[in-house]
Amino acid sequence: MEVNYAYKGNTAVVDRGDRTQMSFSPDTKREPTFFIGELRQNVAFREAISALHDVVVSDMRFKPKDKTAYKEWAAQQLQIDWQLVAVQRQEVASRIKQLQEELKVLDNNHFQRMRPYYDARERFRRYVFEKQVDLYFLFDPVITVHPDEIFFECFSVDESSYGRLGASYEVFKNIDEFACGTTNIDYSHDLYQEFQKIR
Repeated sequence: MEVNYAYKGNTAVVDRGDRTQMSFSPDTKREPTFFIGELRQNVAFREAISALHDVVVSDMRFKPKDKTAYKEWAAQQLQIDWQLVAVQRQEVASRIKQLQEELKVLDNNHFQRMRPYYDARERFRRYVFEKQVDLYFLFDPVITVHPDEIFFECFSVDESSYGRLGASYEVFKNIDEFACGTTNIDYSHDLYQEFQKIR
């Protein structure tokens, strides 16, 4: 699969005191998609587009917690439990210990077999982020100008969440001209900060 795209510039918001001009930077290799109009419901749009930003930047991938204190407590509890079991049923205690040792070996084997996969996946993710950051643009939000509404769609960083913001033309006033279509936009942190200035 070959993907060709080019951004002419960065998405920007210009605040001129009496008005705010939003300029989304689209993929310039596609047919032009544009919309010219003024916001009628400023605050509602600001809050909605800000919520969409929360989806774009969310990353719900597993991040291991520090379990040192819990493991120390659990080890103490196991010692207490093992002493009780040893007093009551020595043969059951030795069988449990044997099974735990086998399970530990199996868990270690599983970890060793999966380790190259997890390491390679993490190296690839880091490589893409550091060296081929343009591949990340494939997941940039898209904006669609439709005859009934304008809508923004996005996935989170970890691709587990989807967000869609639809804005009917009633949200705008003084609609000038537009060309229907869909294109990627650059939804940067700077753009999010500019949206916060809309009043």
